[in-house]
Amino acid sequence: MRFFRRKKVDIPSIDDPIWEDLVTKNKKIILGTLGAKVLLMRQQVKIINSENTDIKRESAIEFRNYFVRNANLPKVKKDLNAIIALSEGN
Repeated sequence: MRFFRRKKVDIPSIDDPIWEDLVTKNKKIILGTLGAKVLLMRQQVKIINSENTDIKRESAIEFRNYFVRNANLPKVKKDLNAIIALSEGN
């Protein structure tokens, strides 16, 4: 029996501007997982409805943490690869 190791996806750091760009709608992305879609929309609404200046950073952290927690799921990996490509300008 053979076992194959799945390729580990490197998640962009929280300092990568892609996270804040996504939650502030500066960059658009089509996500495949329902959880990521709902969380991103929730963070975007939170930013629109808030006067707190730190909310963008907090929302970006929460959105990134979703990918950290679920990086082992195939569909989340696909979304993460799309985010990485967008971050790298591809």
